[in-house]
Amino acid sequence: MCILLLKPEGKKLDKEIYLNCYNNNADGAGFAIIKNGKLRTIKGFFSFSDFWTNFEPYEQYARIIHFRVGTGGYAAGENCHPWRVNKNLVMAHNGSISINRTNQAWSDTGNYNEFVLKELTETFPDWWKQKEFQWMMQAALGTNNKVILLDNKGEAVIFNEKEGEWDDEVWYSNKTYLSSKVGYGCAIDPHEYYFTQQGKAANSNSSIDKVWDKKLQELTANIDVNVLDAKLAAANKARQKQRDNVPPDSIKDSHTFNKERGIWEPKPKSLLKL
Repeated sequence: MCILLLKPEGKKLDKEIYLNCYNNNADGAGFAIIKNGKLRTIKGFFSFSDFWTNFEPYEQYARIIHFRVGTGGYAAGENCHPWRVNKNLVMAHNGSISINRTNQAWSDTGNYNEFVLKELTETFPDWWKQKEFQWMMQAALGTNNKVILLDNKGEAVIFNEKEGEWDDEVWYSNKTYLSSKVGYGCAIDPHEYYFTQQGKAANSNSSIDKVWDKKLQELTANIDVNVLDAKLAAANKARQKQRDNVPPDSIKDSHTFNKERGIWEPKPKSLLKL
């Protein structure tokens, strides 16, 4: 499900708020900053310490912060938010978009950005600032999806803004910032959350997931819920790492894993089996 934040330049929050966001949405974090008129995205953090080390020096410049719960795709690093629409515009998303996932390595958000937002923005650069387009996009997304677009001048638009909440000048897409035990984290319903959001994610490798499902069942048996979060999070991180290195059968012969980018890429034609 994720949590998405939009804050003003110069605004600093208690570290505990970011920690709550991460604890409830621990499948990757990222943020967008504007500094000296340049819009940058920094993402791909899979521990809170890594996130905080990289985020704290830039917090005053940060506008969008995103903490992810993965629901599809197997390029973990690249599927973190924000996504770049063009050099002067980025987007981040909370929810799950019904879309044909042309690029199977990407999540629904990645495909939505690549095949909807980029093409729309190329034709109509300022569409997202126009009320008519905003209304149509919100209707298409549905109220379960919240999207922020931010440009290099600091102008931002929140789609389905009323579905989130403002608190002390900061907009949050849901309430998982309030406590490490609020929202979609496994402490609420560990079995349902991890088995639906993680174990049954789209395009998962079935043989890998059968093994990890069994491991998760063993972990959840007769265990104190107060220590369940860390154990399940570690197990699912290991599951995701294994997924990243073993693609679905449909592409294993035609793609190779790029460790630097964290994604599966098509093999050069000369390397494909004839």
